[in-house]
Amino acid sequence: MTQQLRTYNVPFTPISKNLILIRKEFKYTRKTFVTLIHTNISSLRAWETGTRYPNFEILLELSLLTELSLDELLGFKPFDVSKIKLNDKIDMMYYNSLHLICKRKFAYNLYALRLYSDLSRPKLAKLLDIHTETIYHWENGTNIPHADKLIKIATYFNISIEELVGLEKLNL
Repeated sequence: MTQQLRTYNVPFTPISKNLILIRKEFKYTRKTFVTLIHTNISSLRAWETGTRYPNFEILLELSLLTELSLDELLGFKPFDVSKIKLNDKIDMMYYNSLHLICKRKFAYNLYALRLYSDLSRPKLAKLLDIHTETIYHWENGTNIPHADKLIKIATYFNISIEELVGLEKLNL
């Protein structure tokens, strides 16, 4: 019997809609907004239309800028756009250390979740529709997935994004 990814069964606002809501709440044009999050207009346009997903670095930066959790940004939890605060600057030392910590905790958590669920790397790779080597790179901490894969992994293991990347304690 093959395991399948769980379907997401709660009200869900994808990050594409959330990015538009955030940008419009602060009356930023795409041009102004991309300077805040250190990216380019074509990437933002792709994220807002849902054709691509931001990488973890951008997600973390957005979370710190807006004071929203990763779960709220990715649509796992609803948020009230009127209560968002927008920081105009991020302490880069804090950001870099948090990014490194999350990358390491994600690697450990994915490895632990996979073993706890008795999944081989090839089996998990097949469930996530990715290469086995990608799982290896995630588990050894050289890479961290984009938003779409974070959502798939968290949904499969029935945990929050915050738990997956180590911002909340993972309970096995």
